[in-house]
Amino acid sequence: MIKKIIYIILICSVVFSQSSLLSLSGFGEKIESNDAASISLGDSKFFAGNSFSISKNSPSSLWKSNLANLYITGSMSKINMNDNNLDEIKENHLQIISFTFPIGEFKALSFGFSPMYRGNTTVVEQDLNFIGADQSPTNYPIAYRTTYDFTGGISELFGMCSMKISKEISIGLRLSKLFGNSNHRYVLQSYNVETEEDETVSYDVFDTSFGDFKQRYSSNSYKIELRYFKQNFEAVASYLKSSSLKIKLTPEYDL
Repeated sequence: MIKKIIYIILICSVVFSQSSLLSLSGFGEKIESNDAASISLGDSKFFAGNSFSISKNSPSSLWKSNLANLYITGSMSKINMNDNNLDEIKENHLQIISFTFPIGEFKALSFGFSPMYRGNTTVVEQDLNFIGADQSPTNYPIAYRTTYDFTGGISELFGMCSMKISKEISIGLRLSKLFGNSNHRYVLQSYNVETEEDETVSYDVFDTSFGDFKQRYSSNSYKIELRYFKQNFEAVASYLKSSSLKIKLTPEYDL
């Protein structure tokens, strides 16, 4: 039975795997790995591989350090689309910046900023599309090409409080404000198609139209954590509550 479950997990991970770098819709690419010390533990959100076992994602662990800390992480990535390295996708991300400081014995506060979703993609149709003279409103052949742009995303501004309340138990609270903007834009260019005497074809732009869809995001959330620790054993219980994401859509057209 266990082998069957393992086989199902492996098959699903291959069939449904994808690179988020190529995401062209929604809010953009989700930025998740923002604690480098947790990557060796399977990118854990509650535990870290450092000597203090402090995870910047887990408010119930911040009290363990009695020092003030300025924490910044980023990431870089590159994907080659072919063997000649002609088509590449490169990215640089600021993942989190936070400042943590003690406010008493076994107590700490933290404030920070983290981008949650980011998109910056331009898609251009390589080949022209054609409308024949019999279907064209100008009674002449028309060619057209569409360009799509996706930019913007959602960010998080947060504050955390951490406290040890007994020999083996600590608690943490995280309050977050989500905000951001995104812009989805398409541009349609139309061309007159002319055939010269030497049978060469020329294209002259005669019309450009576009549509802009600007979105503004707003939401709030809070997370409560309870951590139990004894010698080399730790367990964490977490509860997260988020308000509905409010989206203000502002369309603009020039048709």
